[in-house]
Amino acid sequence: MKKLILSVLLFLLVASSTGCTILNDSQSSIENDDKLIIDQTSTKNTSDVLIQALETNDAELFKSVFSEQTLKLQPDIDEGIKYIFNIFEGDNLEIVYENQSSESFSDLQAKCVWSICVIKTTEKCYSLTWTEWVQQETDPSAQGVYSLIFEECEEDQRGAGGGDLLAGIYYPGCET
Repeated sequence: MKKLILSVLLFLLVASSTGCTILNDSQSSIENDDKLIIDQTSTKNTSDVLIQALETNDAELFKSVFSEQTLKLQPDIDEGIKYIFNIFEGDNLEIVYENQSSESFSDLQAKCVWSICVIKTTEKCYSLTWTEWVQQETDPSAQGVYSLIFEECEEDQRGAGGGDLLAGIYYPGCET
């Protein structure tokens, strides 16, 4: 009888430890599939171009990061760029925060990145947040920045990136 009870307990112990391992492995796979991938290099060039355009007040350089699709969807993008240049004050001192997340869509052969960059100038701090298709095999005209928001913020501004749901640059009055 003792051997039978000992065998059952041993079996239960082995089964429960194996069961947890299998469960943990499957949960790990699910969690990894649902998490956004952090890739700090994919839009570094975009932030460099946008900051250079701000420093030199170069509207065409600023506009160059947007996708063809976005330029078609927001024909008044020049108004948005003008708005940004009008509220930008000071000289660029440093980037105090950068972050981004991304998601790949295998069925579309596409990758979208949501970025944020906080810039500290001699006068103020600003956050640049944008949504960018860094890969778009199905519709190459969509590759590039889709939406962008530029606004004053606190130096310790943190958080996620990403532009508005509207194509182009968000500025007062553009949502109409």
